[in-house]
Amino acid sequence: MLYDLTMARAIYKFIDGECVQVGGDTLKSKESESPFVHQDTLKQPLRHPKTDEMVDSLSRWNAINKEHKLECVGNDLLSRRKDNFKEKITDARFNDAYEEAYNIETDPFKRNQRVNRQREEVEKFYKAQNGKRAPAITARELAQMMGIDK
Repeated sequence: MLYDLTMARAIYKFIDGECVQVGGDTLKSKESESPFVHQDTLKQPLRHPKTDEMVDSLSRWNAINKEHKLECVGNDLLSRRKDNFKEKITDARFNDAYEEAYNIETDPFKRNQRVNRQREEVEKFYKAQNGKRAPAITARELAQMMGIDK
């Protein structure tokens, strides 16, 4: 089967008032390498799970599904489920958290309590790490302070 193949990458130039192709692919006829009709037959016959009938064509498979009101979903079953989740961050929860944070930051007593709680959590973390703590100053900084390394 022959068909005309037109390429989009052609270069044209105006020469003496005429549009002439000066580069790129030229139009040529080429034989088709692919079939134009999709085959209805399956590669291997399948046994239909509902009727136990051996089916060798896709149209017959779909007809059996239609007769028994079945739907072939493959691995797309989860995408058809309606998302039914409630929003965890509501406007009321956000406003309450914002107000609580504002109250903590404006009240010095509450701010100090929060800082102390954070320090206790850090201490618990370091104790869980077998007392391994990052040094407050590196060896190089210590040597520079003592004047050994300049």
